[in-house]
Amino acid sequence: VFIDGWAAEVYDLTLRTNFKGPIELTQSLAPHLAKNGGIVMTSSGFAHLDYLTPDYVERVTQAKSLEDLWQRCEAFDPGSAMGHPEVHKGKLSSFGTAVPAYKISKAMVNKAASLLSQDPLLTQRGISITAVDPGHCRTTMGGPDAARLPEEGADCLYQGIKDVLAQSYLPCSS
Repeated sequence: VFIDGWAAEVYDLTLRTNFKGPIELTQSLAPHLAKNGGIVMTSSGFAHLDYLTPDYVERVTQAKSLEDLWQRCEAFDPGSAMGHPEVHKGKLSSFGTAVPAYKISKAMVNKAASLLSQDPLLTQRGISITAVDPGHCRTTMGGPDAARLPEEGADCLYQGIKDVLAQSYLPCSS
Protein backbone atom coordinates (compact mmCIF):
# COMPACT_ATOMS: atom_id res chain seq x y z
CA VAL A 1 0.00 0.00 0.00
CA PHE A 2 1.43 3.33 -1.11
CA ILE A 3 -0.98 5.98 0.18
CA ASP A 4 -0.05 9.52 1.11
CA GLY A 5 -1.32 11.22 4.21
CA TRP A 6 -0.89 11.05 7.95
CA ALA A 7 -4.14 9.67 9.29
CA ALA A 8 -4.88 6.69 11.52
CA GLU A 9 -6.73 4.81 8.76
CA VAL A 10 -3.87 5.21 6.27
CA TYR A 11 -1.29 4.25 8.90
CA ASP A 12 -3.20 1.15 10.02
CA LEU A 13 -3.92 -0.09 6.48
CA THR A 14 -0.33 0.51 5.36
CA LEU A 15 1.31 -1.25 8.32
CA ARG A 16 -1.10 -4.18 8.20
CA THR A 17 -0.61 -4.62 4.43
CA ASN A 18 3.11 -3.92 4.05
CA PHE A 19 4.38 -5.32 7.34
CA LYS A 20 1.93 -7.46 9.30
CA GLY A 21 0.70 -9.48 6.30
CA PRO A 22 4.14 -10.46 4.98
CA ILE A 23 5.41 -11.24 8.49
CA GLU A 24 2.44 -13.48 9.30
CA LEU A 25 2.82 -15.23 5.94
CA THR A 26 6.55 -15.74 6.54
CA GLN A 27 5.95 -17.14 10.01
CA SER A 28 3.27 -19.50 8.69
CA LEU A 29 5.37 -20.80 5.80
CA ALA A 30 8.76 -20.94 7.53
CA PRO A 31 8.25 -24.36 9.17
CA HIS A 32 7.48 -25.81 5.74
CA LEU A 33 10.54 -24.46 3.93
CA ALA A 34 13.22 -26.88 2.85
CA LYS A 35 16.53 -26.89 4.70
CA ASN A 36 18.94 -24.32 3.30
CA GLY A 37 16.02 -22.43 1.79
CA GLY A 38 15.59 -18.71 1.63
CA ILE A 39 13.10 -15.94 2.19
CA VAL A 40 13.16 -12.68 0.26
CA MET A 41 11.00 -9.79 1.44
CA THR A 42 10.21 -6.78 -0.75
CA SER A 43 11.67 -3.56 0.62
CA SER A 44 11.96 -0.05 -0.79
CA GLY A 45 14.48 2.73 -1.12
CA PHE A 46 12.09 4.68 1.12
CA ALA A 47 12.95 2.24 3.94
CA HIS A 48 16.22 4.06 4.64
CA LEU A 49 16.24 5.30 8.21
CA ASP A 50 17.13 8.83 7.15
CA TYR A 51 13.59 9.07 5.77
CA LEU A 52 12.24 8.63 9.30
CA THR A 53 12.05 11.09 12.15
CA PRO A 54 14.19 10.31 15.22
CA ASP A 55 11.18 8.97 17.14
CA TYR A 56 10.49 6.35 14.47
CA VAL A 57 14.16 5.53 13.95
CA GLU A 58 14.30 4.69 17.65
CA ARG A 59 11.09 2.64 17.52
CA VAL A 60 12.39 0.56 14.61
CA THR A 61 16.04 0.16 15.54
CA GLN A 62 15.52 -0.58 19.23
CA ALA A 63 13.09 -3.45 18.64
CA LYS A 64 14.39 -6.76 19.98
CA SER A 65 11.76 -9.05 18.42
CA LEU A 66 8.99 -8.97 15.83
CA GLU A 67 6.42 -8.56 18.57
CA ASP A 68 8.42 -5.71 20.09
CA LEU A 69 8.71 -4.05 16.68
CA TRP A 70 4.95 -4.27 16.14
CA GLN A 71 4.19 -2.96 19.65
CA ARG A 72 6.59 -0.03 19.22
CA CYS A 73 5.17 0.99 15.84
CA GLU A 74 1.56 -0.21 15.78
CA ALA A 75 -0.08 2.79 17.45
CA PHE A 76 -0.63 5.82 15.26
CA ASP A 77 0.92 9.01 16.67
CA PRO A 78 -0.99 11.97 15.21
CA GLY A 79 1.49 14.41 16.76
CA SER A 80 4.60 12.82 15.24
CA ALA A 81 6.72 14.97 12.96
CA MET A 82 6.37 12.15 10.39
CA GLY A 83 3.03 13.78 9.57
CA HIS A 84 4.52 17.19 8.76
CA PRO A 85 5.33 17.82 5.07
CA GLU A 86 8.42 19.91 5.88
CA VAL A 87 10.07 16.80 7.35
CA HIS A 88 9.95 15.22 3.91
CA LYS A 89 11.34 18.07 1.78
CA GLY A 90 13.89 16.68 -0.65
CA LYS A 91 12.70 13.16 0.17
CA LEU A 92 9.53 13.02 -1.90
CA SER A 93 8.53 10.38 -4.41
CA SER A 94 7.93 11.05 -8.09
CA PHE A 95 4.32 11.73 -7.15
CA GLY A 96 5.47 14.62 -4.94
CA THR A 97 4.10 12.81 -1.91
CA ALA A 98 5.77 12.02 1.36
CA VAL A 99 4.08 8.63 2.05
CA PRO A 100 5.17 8.57 5.71
CA ALA A 101 3.33 5.36 6.66
CA TYR A 102 4.84 3.57 3.65
CA LYS A 103 8.34 4.61 4.75
CA ILE A 104 7.75 3.34 8.28
CA SER A 105 6.24 0.06 7.06
CA LYS A 106 9.19 -0.69 4.79
CA ALA A 107 11.74 0.23 7.49
CA MET A 108 9.86 -2.26 9.66
CA VAL A 109 10.20 -4.92 6.93
CA ASN A 110 13.96 -4.36 6.86
CA LYS A 111 14.19 -4.67 10.64
CA ALA A 112 12.01 -7.79 10.53
CA ALA A 113 14.32 -9.39 7.95
CA SER A 114 17.27 -8.62 10.23
CA LEU A 115 15.51 -10.10 13.26
CA LEU A 116 14.36 -13.19 11.34
CA SER A 117 17.87 -13.74 9.94
CA GLN A 118 18.96 -14.39 13.55
CA ASP A 119 15.99 -16.58 14.50
CA PRO A 120 17.26 -20.02 15.60
CA LEU A 121 14.15 -21.67 14.11
CA LEU A 122 15.41 -20.52 10.71
CA THR A 123 19.18 -20.48 11.16
CA GLN A 124 19.32 -24.03 12.57
CA ARG A 125 17.76 -25.21 9.32
CA GLY A 126 20.07 -23.05 7.20
CA ILE A 127 17.26 -20.75 6.04
CA SER A 128 18.46 -17.28 5.08
CA ILE A 129 16.34 -14.17 4.84
CA THR A 130 16.85 -10.77 3.31
CA ALA A 131 14.89 -7.74 2.14
CA VAL A 132 15.42 -6.53 -1.43
CA ASP A 133 14.60 -3.15 -2.95
CA PRO A 134 13.51 -3.79 -6.56
CA GLY A 135 13.98 -0.11 -7.38
CA HIS A 136 11.59 2.53 -8.70
CA CYS A 137 9.68 0.69 -11.44
CA ARG A 138 7.13 1.79 -14.05
CA THR A 139 4.08 0.29 -12.43
CA THR A 140 0.80 1.72 -11.22
CA MET A 141 2.56 2.61 -7.98
CA GLY A 142 5.82 3.83 -9.54
CA GLY A 143 4.22 5.81 -12.34
CA PRO A 144 5.17 6.19 -16.00
CA ASP A 145 8.34 8.20 -15.33
CA ALA A 146 10.00 5.64 -13.06
CA ALA A 147 13.56 4.73 -14.01
CA ARG A 148 13.12 0.95 -14.28
CA LEU A 149 10.96 -1.42 -16.26
CA PRO A 150 8.84 -3.81 -14.19
CA GLU A 151 10.92 -6.66 -15.60
CA GLU A 152 14.07 -5.09 -14.12
CA GLY A 153 12.45 -4.92 -10.70
CA ALA A 154 11.31 -8.52 -11.04
CA ASP A 155 14.84 -9.54 -12.08
CA CYS A 156 16.19 -7.88 -8.94
CA LEU A 157 13.80 -9.90 -6.79
CA TYR A 158 14.74 -13.04 -8.71
CA GLN A 159 18.42 -12.32 -8.03
CA GLY A 160 17.52 -11.92 -4.37
CA ILE A 161 15.87 -15.31 -4.42
CA LYS A 162 18.89 -16.88 -6.09
CA ASP A 163 21.44 -15.20 -3.87
CA VAL A 164 19.64 -15.01 -0.54
CA LEU A 165 21.98 -13.50 1.97
CA ALA A 166 21.45 -12.99 5.68
CA GLN A 167 21.59 -9.24 5.32
CA SER A 168 18.77 -6.86 6.11
CA TYR A 169 18.82 -4.85 2.87
CA LEU A 170 20.10 -5.34 -0.67
CA PRO A 171 19.61 -2.38 -3.04
CA CYS A 172 19.55 -3.03 -6.77
CA SER A 173 21.56 -0.74 -8.96
CA SER A 174 19.56 1.27 -11.48
